[in-house]
Amino acid sequence: MKKIALIIITISLALSASAKGGFYFGPSVGMNISTITKLPHSKAMVKGNLGLMLGVDIANIVGIQAEALYSWQGSKVKSNNVAHNIDLGYIKVPITARVRIIAGLNVEAGVSFDFLVDKDPLVKDPKKMDVAIPVGVNYLFFDRLEIGARYYISTVRIPGLIDNPSKNSLFTINARFRF
Repeated sequence: MKKIALIIITISLALSASAKGGFYFGPSVGMNISTITKLPHSKAMVKGNLGLMLGVDIANIVGIQAEALYSWQGSKVKSNNVAHNIDLGYIKVPITARVRIIAGLNVEAGVSFDFLVDKDPLVKDPKKMDVAIPVGVNYLFFDRLEIGARYYISTVRIPGLIDNPSKNSLFTINARFRF
C-alpha cells in the first residue's frame, strides 16, 4: 500500500511540475541513419530508436534533458561482391543542455553514454561502451510535441572489425511527446 501511495504522490508531483512548465517527461521514437567509419565499401543503414525522456526547464531559455533509448545501428558492407549488414544494438543515455534561440527552436549539446547490448558476429571483442557527443536542434510545437535532429560524434573506436578500428557515425531524427 505504501508503494502505491508513493507512486501516486510521485506522479502527482510530476504532473503538477509539468503543468507549471518546469519538469516534463515522455516517450521518444525516431529514425537512425548510421554507418561505421573507415570500413571499405561501407554504406549507411536506416534503423530506429525508441525510449523515454526526462527534462527540466531551468530558466526561460535554458534546460537539461536526459533520455534512455534503445538504438539500432550498424552499416552495410560489401566485400568480394557479397553484401552484409553489420547490426549493433545500443542502450543510449544522452544528457543534453538546451538553449532556446527563438520561440520553440532550441539548440542542444551534451554527452551520451552508449552501452553495447547486441552485436553482429563479425565484430570480435567490441568495446562494451561508447561515449559520444550529441549536437542538434529541435522545435517544440504546442508545448507538447518536439521534433529534433541530432548528430552523435563518437569518441570510442569499435575494435575487431578490421586492422584499423572504426567508429560509429549516427544521425537521428526524433519525435518526442511531453507530459
